Amino acid sequence: MIISSSKYNLIHFAHKKNTNDCILKEDSLSEKEAKKLEEIYKSKESDEHKFLKNKIGSLLKKTDGVDQSTVSIDNQYFFSEDKKQKRRPDVYCKYHNKELVFEIQLSPLTQRYILRRKEFYRKRNMYLIWVLENFDKEGQSQMELDLKHLSKHQNFFSLDKSSKKELRLNCDYKKVLNLNNELEVYSSWRREKILLSQLSFDEENYQCYYYNFKENEGKFKVETIINEIKTNHRNGYVDYEEIHSKINNLENEEIDILNDTLQLTKLKPEGKPVLNYWICEAKNYAFINFLLECELINIDVNSTGPKGKSPFQEILLNDNISGKEKIIKNLFIRGYKFSESDKKAVLNIYGNGAEAEELIIACNLASSSPPRIIRFIFDHKNLFCILESIRQTKIMGYNYKANEWIAFINNAIDNYQPHWFYIESALKSYDLWDRLLALDKNGTFHRKLDDFHSQNTKPDNFDSNIGYLYPEAYQKLKNE
Repeated sequence: MIISSSKYNLIHFAHKKNTNDCILKEDSLSEKEAKKLEEIYKSKESDEHKFLKNKIGSLLKKTDGVDQSTVSIDNQYFFSEDKKQKRRPDVYCKYHNKELVFEIQLSPLTQRYILRRKEFYRKRNMYLIWVLENFDKEGQSQMELDLKHLSKHQNFFSLDKSSKKELRLNCDYKKVLNLNNELEVYSSWRREKILLSQLSFDEENYQCYYYNFKENEGKFKVETIINEIKTNHRNGYVDYEEIHSKINNLENEEIDILNDTLQLTKLKPEGKPVLNYWICEAKNYAFINFLLECELINIDVNSTGPKGKSPFQEILLNDNISGKEKIIKNLFIRGYKFSESDKKAVLNIYGNGAEAEELIIACNLASSSPPRIIRFIFDHKNLFCILESIRQTKIMGYNYKANEWIAFINNAIDNYQPHWFYIESALKSYDLWDRLLALDKNGTFHRKLDDFHSQNTKPDNFDSNIGYLYPEAYQKLKNE
């Protein structure tokens, strides 16, 4: 044997892998030995243990929803799928087609024993109910700590011995009372007498519960967060960082509760998508930015309203919103797809000038790009106007005439020197290089080019963000 520890830092003895049979290895016993060992255990059962299992069994036969023919008291074996393990619960029954097993415990259990029973029944899709007559819910013994760690819902059951007509259990459960601004929970232990019909069934963990501690904890946290969001929005606050942090610290089930409550993928009664509605109603950029930046909030960014307006168009049309570019960038990061209708909206609002062209180029590129590339695009819109003008052989995003290529490219080499190697590679890749050299009658571009190359050498590393969007230019630059 070796000394081992569990995920809860509990020290215990364990058998080495592939060791020979040992009387302490439960699964290594022969059927005859296992039966003999069970008889020894059974002979040592206390009168209280015998009373409890018989009382539970007899009450189950009187309980609505229980298939009386399935009730067994300490006389039915269940086997693991590989037939290597078997268990005989104190009491078994079928309740509304769910299989329940009752295990009575009056003395301390090892963590290994608890885990093995729990996992065995879970794999058989059976709901294990521990009947804990001497369990101290606030106790600190090893068994008490183990059971509390392993019980997701923090519900612990004992038999209500006064029940006569049907099975009734005492349920000790931890109830959420309140929480503070840091979402730390205050709770207390409560006790209720409950019937089987009052139990809920966790089909993932195969645990029964009366009060779902984790769900109610999540609801309290979500209610607090939503109230903070409402306060910020109502008062026009721009700082959502603390709320964002609280959401990031929620557990998966709590995030599900948050999204079920917010319902930002739904439609408003008038048929308008929720995001479109809030953009239309927004008085500043902060609330919309928060919704888009908080990636744990489920939100539909591609729905259009009854009149065909997209969230993108609602942003452009709302004159109360400043910082529209940041919101548009975050919209694309959340998966927005730029449409021909959006392009028409840009041209209607901004006209046919350089500003409209710059935005359309950025949106077209962002529409099919991952988040890191989208951020780079919006941070370098002028650069991408140059690169896209070269690729399409059409000056865009700048106030140059269609034939002013030398002036356009001289501006690029003067003002975008950190990216000139990429621009030069794009000119060569998209067949503009020779044309520019021929157009340079006064030699201004030649002189700027010679001057640049006399002072700069090609870098060893290349920006893969540009390479993602212009792979031909990127590959040519690497190969030269």
